[in-house]
Amino acid sequence: MSGDLISTAALAHTVFPLTCPHAAGDLVHLYWRPPDVTRQNAVRLVHQFDRWRGKTLITEHSARLQLAGPPYNAQAGSFSFLLTPGVKDGGLYMCEVFSNDNTFSQHTLLTVVKGAHQSKQQRM
Repeated sequence: MSGDLISTAALAHTVFPLTCPHAAGDLVHLYWRPPDVTRQNAVRLVHQFDRWRGKTLITEHSARLQLAGPPYNAQAGSFSFLLTPGVKDGGLYMCEVFSNDNTFSQHTLLTVVKGAHQSKQQRM
């Protein structure tokens, strides 16, 4: 695994920032590996943004994931994401930023937990 690793937790259904490397780039990929999977081929591309072509890849994560706004600016090559995770969205997130022939990566190991108010709502 290359790049820095952040290990953290987030409340389910609460906006959580997924950071990318602090490097200006032209293309960003966000990959996700669910926590119960050990096979390397289980990694899924959940978001891709190409600022030169103005294209965004739509996936099943798209409803819960978006490019972050200020201080980040995807059009200028500064990337970060906002994830609103469900309880099954934990795992390893890998953000790769491409600039010319260079690739920069940031890994976030995310545990998603239920909040106390969410548990009460589910029992009702």
